[in-house]
Order: sequence, then C-alpha cells, then structure tokens
Amino acid sequence: MAIALAQAGVKNTSGSATVSTTLVSTPTVGNIVVVVVGANVAGSVTSMTTPATGWTTIVQRDTDASNNVSIFARVVAVSESSTYTASATSAGTMFLSVYEISGAQATVALAVSANNSNSSGATTVTTLSVGSITPTAGKNRLSINGIWYQGGTTTAQSIDGGFSIIGTGTIRGTSAHLVIASTSGTYNPSYSWTTLRPTATVSCMVVAVASEVDYLPLLGVG
Repeated sequence: MAIALAQAGVKNTSGSATVSTTLVSTPTVGNIVVVVVGANVAGSVTSMTTPATGWTTIVQRDTDASNNVSIFARVVAVSESSTYTASATSAGTMFLSVYEISGAQATVALAVSANNSNSSGATTVTTLSVGSITPTAGKNRLSINGIWYQGGTTTAQSIDGGFSIIGTGTIRGTSAHLVIASTSGTYNPSYSWTTLRPTATVSCMVVAVASEVDYLPLLGVG
C-alpha cells in the first residue's frame, strides 16, 4: 500500500495556552498521526495533551527565549477521537497542524534531520528554505514541514517545490506536505510570506519500515 495523506487540519489561536484541531473523519486505527505545533510563550514548552499518551517527540526547538516549534507523532489507537490538542506552559499565540498518514507501518523512528535559521531579532526576511534533506531511494515518502513566525502575523504564505500548504491568511504558523516517489533526490523547499520576520527552522525524517515519513524543517519566524 502506497503511503498517502488521509486527511489534515489546522488551527491558529491567540490568548490561550491550548489549541485544538478536529479532523473531518475519525482517524483509522493503525495509521500514523503527525502534528506540527508552534507557540510564543515564556519557556516555550509545548506538549500534546489530547490524546494524553502515546506520542513520540520527533523534534522540539526553541527559536528564541519565547518561541517554540515542535513535531510529534503517534499511532492511531482504538476509539481515538478526531480532535487533537496541544498545550503550552502559558497563554499566548499557537497553531496546530494535524496530518493523518496511511500506508506506513505503525512505528516511528528518527532517521535524518535538517536545519535552517534566521533567528536574529535584528534580521528579518520574507522567505526561507526549510533545509536540505536527501531521503534514500526505494521507498515512498510523505514529507511534512512547518513554519512559525516570531513577533507577529504574516499573510500570503506560499511554498515551492510542489508542496501543498495547509493554511494561509493572517496567521502565525502553517505547514505543508508532499508525497515523494521512491527515487532518490534532494528536497529543500522555500516558504515565502509578507511582513518581515526573523526566522529559525528545524526538521527531521521519520521512517516507517514499508515507507518513509519525512518531517522536513519546522520553520520558526520571530
């Protein structure tokens, strides 16, 4: 069975220590759910609280003293709800993207990672590449990356390289995905947006035995 995106959802919120995203359909038992979380809170610690257990932390990074971007993943369990909730250490602005992936073995293991950043508050940009990653040939993959804007919202978000962005508008964060064929190659898409923001990124690739799920750089913009 080829790896594929079954469904996805995203939510941006402000003035809260939690953010919840509800998928259209109940996720299928045995599929993998991947979430991308961004938050601007003191301490910048985020975690998944719904469901409360079963999560693997793929990558979690503070882009500065008060901004955080993270990726978590889990195997869908019996009677799992279609609503997923991320929590931060204090109220602030947050976003949560949720991806349900079918066709991958129900295990999660870190394979490779890539990073890119422009986190200086004095240096602002309106475009940033997510960081170069070269998956091994012979397996289909699904790549996911995310971006978090430090310091305020942006508009007109886009990404190149054939990736599909999940949400745009006057927002602080979003994410994108791409199903990759079983040939080798290097992938380094770039996000673009309006309003100058400082930026930082982090990424990793997670492998399921039959297929690969690539978590390309989370981007954090100040």
